[in-house]
Amino acid sequence: LTDYPVGVIDNGVGMAAGMQGKILQVFDYRAEYRKIENSFIPGYFGPFYDAERSYKGNILPPVGTPSTVKEGPLAAGALNLLNLVRFSVTYEDFINDPYNLYPYMHAELTVDPALFKGKFIFTAKYDKRDIKDWNDLVNVRGQNTLISTEMGYPVSDSIFLIVINRQTFDVNGNPTNTTSLETRIKF
Repeated sequence: LTDYPVGVIDNGVGMAAGMQGKILQVFDYRAEYRKIENSFIPGYFGPFYDAERSYKGNILPPVGTPSTVKEGPLAAGALNLLNLVRFSVTYEDFINDPYNLYPYMHAELTVDPALFKGKFIFTAKYDKRDIKDWNDLVNVRGQNTLISTEMGYPVSDSIFLIVINRQTFDVNGNPTNTTSLETRIKF
């Protein structure tokens, strides 16, 4: 993996083994152990994509650089309450993480439109990475935090107008809010 002909790019390799299942139609779970080369990004378009897109291509090692392997667990669980409210959490960690992005946690609360008589859809998300201890996890004003909400209105049975509010924080904990409007089509 160290010498490539001109024009050949190493896209890396990723492997995982695990299990997933459901308990009483209320709780979904997933657990896996992954080994991934640093030149392989399993979730390129993740929650932090907008904040990082200006340098995302620069985090890959140059062609010909020996690829180190990071490995670690991923655990996820989701609680579904009466098919109206769903709360999920995903935690992943890697050793040999050269960019200090892990441990990483994603939590999401989704409310079914039926709870709002079909008039609105709502989702709230919390993403945190480089978690060193409990204080890092609960300190929402850290640089490695992303908080977002999505509120949508159905224009028809399959078309929704969605207002998305994202909040990130700089190194001093000062918030930056962005709001966008998008149209989604449900097939």
